[in-house]
Amino acid sequence: MNKNYRIIAATILSLLALVGYAIFTIYLLRQTSVSEVVWTRTAYVFNGVETIAFAAAGFLFGSEVHRKQAENAEQRAEVAGKQVNEAVRQASELGAKGSSLAAAIRSKEVGLKGGLPGTQQSVVGGAHNLNYPTITELVAMADELFPRD
Repeated sequence: MNKNYRIIAATILSLLALVGYAIFTIYLLRQTSVSEVVWTRTAYVFNGVETIAFAAAGFLFGSEVHRKQAENAEQRAEVAGKQVNEAVRQASELGAKGSSLAAAIRSKEVGLKGGLPGTQQSVVGGAHNLNYPTITELVAMADELFPRD
């Protein structure tokens, strides 16, 4: 709440500064018949008032521009966060699938080496047409991509 009061107070002060600037401008325009010295001094003071008024206008209009930029940045950050979460989920899923594939390839190697009764003969001599060097290459690739735990 404290921040809201500060923004409201700054907005009111900015509006007052702009109103003061408008009043001073009207006053200055009515001073065309005064002496050169009075006009120069009034114009010198006017420069200070003008600086304050322009700062107030910058606060009023600039804060709205920056607020919209901040909202857009928050929306982009939210979208990027969702994309990162999705990419992490997909990477995790692909990692699990790859690990499963590596385990399946390793189990085939065990079968070709004769680890399971009757597997070597059915795979090597059967319809699968796999040979031991091909499986060994696949196991080496699986071990490189997904090291054994």
